[in-house]
Amino acid sequence: MEKYRVFGDESTGVHPFVPVAYMKAQLSPPPASVVSRLLSAGASVCSLAFSSLLVTLRLLLLLVAALWAILLQQLLLVFSLFPSLHWRLSLSLLAPPARLALFALGVWWLDEQPADFRRLKIRAPPPNAPAPWCAFLSLSAPPRSSASAARTSSCRVCLSSFASLVEPLYLSYRLSPQFVLLHEEGGFSFCSLWAVLKFSMQFRLAPGKGAFRSLSALMLAHEKNSSPRIPLVIFPEGQKSNGTCILQWTAAEGGAGREDREKVDAGFDAAALHALDGRIAEVGCLYTSLLASGKAGSPSRAVPYGLPHTVNAPLEHLRRVLAEKAHGVSAVWAAPAAVQASVQQQLQSRGVSTPASVLDCLREVMIRMLPGVTGVQSKGGADLRAFNAYWERTQKEQYLKNR
Repeated sequence: MEKYRVFGDESTGVHPFVPVAYMKAQLSPPPASVVSRLLSAGASVCSLAFSSLLVTLRLLLLLVAALWAILLQQLLLVFSLFPSLHWRLSLSLLAPPARLALFALGVWWLDEQPADFRRLKIRAPPPNAPAPWCAFLSLSAPPRSSASAARTSSCRVCLSSFASLVEPLYLSYRLSPQFVLLHEEGGFSFCSLWAVLKFSMQFRLAPGKGAFRSLSALMLAHEKNSSPRIPLVIFPEGQKSNGTCILQWTAAEGGAGREDREKVDAGFDAAALHALDGRIAEVGCLYTSLLASGKAGSPSRAVPYGLPHTVNAPLEHLRRVLAEKAHGVSAVWAAPAAVQASVQQQLQSRGVSTPASVLDCLREVMIRMLPGVTGVQSKGGADLRAFNAYWERTQKEQYLKNR
C-alpha cells in the first residue's frame, strides 16, 4: 500500500480510492502446502465456469431492464408537456426496471433505513414519522415573502454519496429525479439517467464548465423549464470513492481556493442554501459485503470484488461485479427535518454561518449517518483521475515484472 500513499489522506490514514478487495487481499495469506494450492486451483476452475454462466444470465437481465426502461420512456413522452404528471408517472412506471437492474447487479435485497438520530446528535423523531424518502417527496412549498424567492422555494435537493452505478440506479428507483453533474472547471449541469450511468463508469469530473455557475441559477432553470416538484439529485463529491469514506465536497468550485469558495455567487451559493433550508435530504450507500467480508487473515477467495468503481475499465469492472454471487447494499437516509436540525445544531456550536460552513455541516451529516465511513480531509473527486492513471501504470509494471 506504500506506493499509493500519495493518494491517501494523511490526516485519517484512509486510502479513498484503492479498492477494498485489493487492500484486504494484500493481508490474506496464500495457500501454504502443495495440496492446498491444488485444491485452490480446482476450486478456481469450477468457480470460473459458474461465474461465466452467471455473468451471461445477468447481462441478459440488464439488457431486458434497459429495453424495458427505454420503451416506457418513449411511451411517457406523450406527457412531456406536463412535467409534474410526467414525473409522477415515471416515479411509478420506471421503478420496476430500475429495481430489476439492481437485482441483475447482485443487489438482491435493499436495506433501507433512517439515519440514527443519536449519531446525528438530534432529538428522536416521532414514532409515527414517515420513511425519510416519503417525507422528502411530500415536502410542500413554504410561503415566501418575495416572488423571486418563491421561484426556487419549491425545489428540493437530495445529496448523495457516490461510489458506483448503484447510487444512480437506486435513486432512479426511489425518486425518479433530475440528476445534476459537477464540472472540472466549476458549475453544474443537468444530466439524464443514461448519461449519469455512463458518467458513473468514468474516472473524471464532467469536463469543462457547467452550464450554471451557481446552484441558484440551476434551480431557477429547473423551475422554469421543468417542474420544481421533480427532485434534484447532486453527488457533491463529484466522482467516486471506494465506498469507505466521504470525499471533500469541493468539486462544484473546480480549482477554486478556499477564499473563492466563500463567495456567495458561485457553487453552492448562499441564496440557494437559504432557499433549501429544510428541503435537503441526504442518502448514503453502505457496501456491507465489503465492510463485513474478507477480513485480514482470511483466505483470498473470501475477499469479494465490490461494486465501488475506482479502477479497471468499465466492461472489466462490470464483468467482475456480475461474477460475484451477491452484493450487500444498505441505503441510509436523513430526512429533511433531520438534516435541518443537525445543521442548525452544528452552526450553533460553531458560531458562524457562511455558505462554506453550511456546506461543511451538510457533509458532516453524511459522515455521521454512515457508520464505519470516514470523512477524508484532503482528497476530492478530482483526484480519482490521477489515481486511476497511476494504478493502471503500476499494475502494468507489476505484470511485466512477473512475466
